Amino acid sequence: MGCLLPYHNSVLNDSIFTLFKYKKQMADCLPFYVILLFSFLTLTLGVIGFFDKTIRNAKFRSRFTTIFSIILIFVLFITMLFTTMFSGAKELLTTVHSPDGKYTVKFYHTDAGGMGTFGVLGELNGPLWFKKKIYVEKRVDQVDIEWKDNHTILINNHKLDLRKGETLFL
Repeated sequence: MGCLLPYHNSVLNDSIFTLFKYKKQMADCLPFYVILLFSFLTLTLGVIGFFDKTIRNAKFRSRFTTIFSIILIFVLFITMLFTTMFSGAKELLTTVHSPDGKYTVKFYHTDAGGMGTFGVLGELNGPLWFKKKIYVEKRVDQVDIEWKDNHTILINNHKLDLRKGETLFL
């Protein structure tokens, strides 16, 4: 792996890369803007709690909530900044729908530049903002897609049953 930080050993570089990949995978579960929205809501409720005189420990709880929210907002903002800067290019190749229209899969060409390699990524659209990575293949530029039935898709000669939740990462 190439050096991310000049004049540092590779153990530190690998640790930073691993931390970045972990944070990026966390964002796949719930977008950062949703977490950030809840953090601002918590901060607002903490500030409102300063004026609550009905409970004995309300002032301490409000201070703790406010400080914790400010720290969380700062960490999330920095994480969003690094994720945006180092996530690599992702270009939409095609969007396919199942014959019955129940499943929608978007395929992207990815290029991580100096942080990794190029490849193809397939994301299954879910409810709300959720997307599930169902197919990742490195060092491939094109994708051949064929629907076998309403829930089985053939991607570059790899069969996936979406009803069973199958995924493939090559």
